[in-house]
Amino acid sequence: MGAEVIDSKSQRVSMDFDAMFRMYYAPMILYAMRFLKEKEASEDMVQEVFVQLLSKKNTITVKRSMHSFLIMVLHNRIIDTLRKQKNQRTEQLNENLIEETIEETAFTVDLYARLLEEIDKLPAKNAQVMRLKLEGKNDKEIAELLGIRYETVRSHVKHGISSLREKFDLMLLLTIFG
Repeated sequence: MGAEVIDSKSQRVSMDFDAMFRMYYAPMILYAMRFLKEKEASEDMVQEVFVQLLSKKNTITVKRSMHSFLIMVLHNRIIDTLRKQKNQRTEQLNENLIEETIEETAFTVDLYARLLEEIDKLPAKNAQVMRLKLEGKNDKEIAELLGIRYETVRSHVKHGISSLREKFDLMLLLTIFG
């Protein structure tokens, strides 16, 4: 990724934390929101993952990549959080998350990173609507948040999906933005 340097003798990792944070912060939040359903809790969790990484940067030995390490820590924190929330919804989410491998989690986070990168290339208002859709907001909520008509939101979503369709499979987009 260009964000890490591995010393072959000790397997210690040093990296450009700013670049890593910029690259993975938003996609990791989107991933956490799939399970936690709360943006603030997801943001807090991802920040804690990066704080943990920074505080242990001199003692962490990484066997694969820092990206995999970040994903693994996030994945495990989500599982721990859901285990503490003993109710029906979290039990189902917990089962789904536990069954998901670290590689599947990494794939999803990377997909969100790529999707956010492409959304940033859209016109500003269109990108804003698509980011809110990614966060799980429905069209009515987006209209209220942005102070625009529901029909305008629908138009932005239609245009956004049409533009993103050039880069991603339509079924994938409909699954994400449903």
